[in-house]
Amino acid sequence: MNSTLQTLKCVPEFVQAISNSTTVSEGDTQASLVKSARGVFQQLKGSSTVNPSVFLESLRQCYPQFAERGEGGHPMQQDAEECMTNILSTCKHVLQNESAMEVEGREMPNSIQDLFGVHVKSTLVAEEGNESEEKEDDVMKLTCHISAETSHLAMGIEEGLNEKIEKFSPAMGKEVIFSKSTKIDKLPKYLIVQFVRFFWRKDSQKKAKILKSIKFPKMLDTYNFATDDLKRALDIHRHAEIVELPDADASNPHPPMEDPRGLAIRYRALIEKHPDSGNVSEWRDAAEKYEKIAEQLAAGEHVPDTSSPLSGKYELCAVLTHQGRVADGGHYMAWTKQSREKWAKFDDDKVSFVDESEIEKLSGGGDWHMAYICLYRLPQVGLTRESHNAKRLKA
Repeated sequence: MNSTLQTLKCVPEFVQAISNSTTVSEGDTQASLVKSARGVFQQLKGSSTVNPSVFLESLRQCYPQFAERGEGGHPMQQDAEECMTNILSTCKHVLQNESAMEVEGREMPNSIQDLFGVHVKSTLVAEEGNESEEKEDDVMKLTCHISAETSHLAMGIEEGLNEKIEKFSPAMGKEVIFSKSTKIDKLPKYLIVQFVRFFWRKDSQKKAKILKSIKFPKMLDTYNFATDDLKRALDIHRHAEIVELPDADASNPHPPMEDPRGLAIRYRALIEKHPDSGNVSEWRDAAEKYEKIAEQLAAGEHVPDTSSPLSGKYELCAVLTHQGRVADGGHYMAWTKQSREKWAKFDDDKVSFVDESEIEKLSGGGDWHMAYICLYRLPQVGLTRESHNAKRLKA
């Protein structure tokens, strides 16, 4: 539970949405869970030890499986992904109900669906006969399937989007194997990816764990998983990565793309080179947006959203790991990004800081902590050292 909450705490918009919630429990277990989560996140803003007992009790009332006990009366190990999914599902339901009530004078923040939801389109083709089916769905995560050939997160996601399933065929009147091909049609601000490490073994009638090492990137590119329509939307901003820039003074080079000034320069260059493009309006809006962000940051102002444009690329901001060789035991921990090179490690009530190089060791393959959930976000922009130096020189 702690690892799940610490991972979700990396999403400030989620924490803000919970904090702004006006829900009261009144016997509603789901509302009670959101209310207790609000209390936990409020406590986590301080520096003292947090007692999550109220939240834990609310979680158990809402989802009784988290209250199960094993031999000796000890609480049973529960799945962190199930915990995260249930928390997000509950918050989504409660916040949607609040929004529907149209609280006067209160603007509700982005919904849980906006923050984490992935809209997908699937095509199912039966391997017997000519039956086919088109489907659309909203999911809260992508899954990384692990086969004998899988070695990288992107490969596992591709396998998860293209699979064979067995379902009833009305045309054939029996269970039939369908080839299912899925593409992403809408991307969120934050992307949750689960490694499918646990599975049910029929021979032993127990859950087993796949220990295989699966490398995961600091920057995940989802472009190849997208529909053609989404690719066209992503291309609007991906052009900024490859545009040829006007010559710059060697002593004052163009800022990099992670600097809002650098982004704005690239959008202005696109407009100059392609004035008749249908994307000029979007490029102009982006240029003005990042010019304003640069001014606000230079003035020391707080900027609530410093995300880069939606180009299909996401940066790693948290990893939830599991240590142990069995699914019903072991230990979960959260690792969250604090700065470019530093990460925080949350081991129950013990918090320490590690170099980013330690995160690369979480791919699995042995008895060390291995990634079970990766949380990605749109890359963040900020003034680079060169921008700060330029500001001082102007002063």
